[in-house]
Amino acid sequence: MPRTTPNIFHDPERLAVLEELDLLNDAPDDECERLAGLAAACVAAAAVQLTVAGAEHLFIKGCTTGLVGERELRVTPLSSSFCQHTVAQRRPLII
Repeated sequence: MPRTTPNIFHDPERLAVLEELDLLNDAPDDECERLAGLAAACVAAAAVQLTVAGAEHLFIKGCTTGLVGERELRVTPLSSSFCQHTVAQRRPLII
């Protein structure tokens, strides 16, 4: 019988920590912006997004310049993101 995995996206403890850190919103975060730039430089990537997965939405907290415009929303439904699979599998997803 397959073992069921609790839905990590609705884990109250995880969500409480993200709320406490004020990360469940579409506002860019200066530290996350710098980390995205550092990650891009370290691996010579053209584009990097640093995201936070809420219960229903994915929030883009940092990204490399030009990847997300200043006026574009930094939130997307979790159901249409690759991140949902990465988090649910609890291992890296290589595309």
